[in-house]
Amino acid sequence: MDINEFIMSNEMLIRVVFFFGMLGIMALWEIVAPRRALTVSKSVRWINNLGLVFFNSLLLRLLFPAAAVGMAAFANEQGWDSLIIMRSRSGCQLWSRLSPWISSSTCSM
Repeated sequence: MDINEFIMSNEMLIRVVFFFGMLGIMALWEIVAPRRALTVSKSVRWINNLGLVFFNSLLLRLLFPAAAVGMAAFANEQGWDSLIIMRSRSGCQLWSRLSPWISSSTCSM
């Protein structure tokens, strides 16, 4: 098994280990060398912060795939196709305006 196969088959485990490893390092750092006096207890603050992390991760996993599928469906309804747009003259002019470093010979028909 090469390194790519190992990473792909253990991707979730690698993410979790890095997340909790960095969390542990940061927690230890905060205990050893606090930057300011506490106004709220660490347990309340950490529970709130970890709750936000898990909520954001869940929301990200749910919304981004739906947004990509929704945009693809919308583009399909509009008859948009990136290859057709890029090969048309107006698409070429638009691309040239968006990317000025592209020479006009790239867009010649």
